[in-house]
Amino acid sequence: MHKSIRVLQGLFRSFGSGLLLCGLWLGNVGVGFAQEAAIEVDQTQQQEIDRRVSTLIQALQDPDAKVRQRAAYALGDIRTETAVRGLIQALQDADADVRRSVAYALGKIGTETAVPALIQALQHSDAVVRRSAAYALGKIGTETAVRALIQALQDPDAWVRRSVADALGKIGTERAVRGLIQAFQDSDPQVRRSVADALGKIGTERAVRGLIQAFQDPDAWVRRSVADALGKIGTERAVRGLIQAFQDSDPQVRRNVADALGKIGTETAVSALIQALQDPNAQVLRQSSEGIDTRYYAIRGLAQPNSFSRLAEEPTFQQRLVNLALQEEEEALVRYGALILVSTLGTPETHNLLSAHKPAFLELVQANYREYSIIEFLPFHVLEWSDYGASWGQQSDSNVTRNEIIANLEGKPVVCRFPWVSENWYRCKSK
Repeated sequence: MHKSIRVLQGLFRSFGSGLLLCGLWLGNVGVGFAQEAAIEVDQTQQQEIDRRVSTLIQALQDPDAKVRQRAAYALGDIRTETAVRGLIQALQDADADVRRSVAYALGKIGTETAVPALIQALQHSDAVVRRSAAYALGKIGTETAVRALIQALQDPDAWVRRSVADALGKIGTERAVRGLIQAFQDSDPQVRRSVADALGKIGTERAVRGLIQAFQDPDAWVRRSVADALGKIGTERAVRGLIQAFQDSDPQVRRNVADALGKIGTETAVSALIQALQDPNAQVLRQSSEGIDTRYYAIRGLAQPNSFSRLAEEPTFQQRLVNLALQEEEEALVRYGALILVSTLGTPETHNLLSAHKPAFLELVQANYREYSIIEFLPFHVLEWSDYGASWGQQSDSNVTRNEIIANLEGKPVVCRFPWVSENWYRCKSK
């Protein structure tokens, strides 16, 4: 067996269980280190630990590339700044896998001491090194690297540009917004998607205009990410562009747009979602899957916490949903979704609205509770944050799960959780 492998195998053998816990696995090369290492330092043995870390640093010079790679992994797991200088030097290793492991290790250690070397590594001739350096800089999260990373958005390798965009998103500074928006012109759609994700993580209104323009991107995956990003930013300024994107040809984009409007949850956003349920364009597509899913996604959006809360505060919105549920010429999906949303609110106002039209609404439930049962599950998340748990026949308790509620129904239809249904429908009566 190779001498260096034997050294690494025995490196931590003498450590007590209270001192250092480090997983080792043996593969074809004879040694490996678990990704997660937990270190408990006994001050009296610190010198011994330092000595053994020094052995790992020396292993970065081993003639066997596999040994150097495993040593880099181990130093990253231990996360000691003592290793930074040796790892920086190892960024020049002749083996690409070693260089990649070294850069990742520096990212895991997370010290700004490594930042100048990692910035320099963004100019390395090896794309793997540049990509790993970008990852490490994002992991460290320092704004010192922003300028160099923005420049690296011009890297000739698309994988590097993706990693750079991801890193800028993790750093999360507004300084990166302009460069990222310019990167929407990138020829690679996966890079543009990473750009949208990064802008969503940064979360500044400065990105809204550029993101809305990116709804014109020819790639549907990019447009989906754009909608997600605008939902994360959560500003009223995005609502108009999102409403226009509701006409996108891709169903997944429309779904993400509805979710974004739901997350924003302003009066304008909620009104737009309700309007989408009655959109004349969707009516023309009444018999098509496109028209159906657009309205279904609008129901999803209204079930988002911010929008759901807005519904509870605005009697006008509640009345609009009730009116929609009463329209016999409307799609059953739309009517039933509006009814479920109003029922889930469970306020005194909605109770009165439902009671005023109880026969018609019971008929709507009986006709659709099987076919559209998926809608009944949309607002389940609100139990964990709202004050309207009483409408479920439950206390507002974040520990109450959907499965527990269903179990309490003892095989009855899910709509039986609504008091106005359970009190008036024979299927909800105890057997």
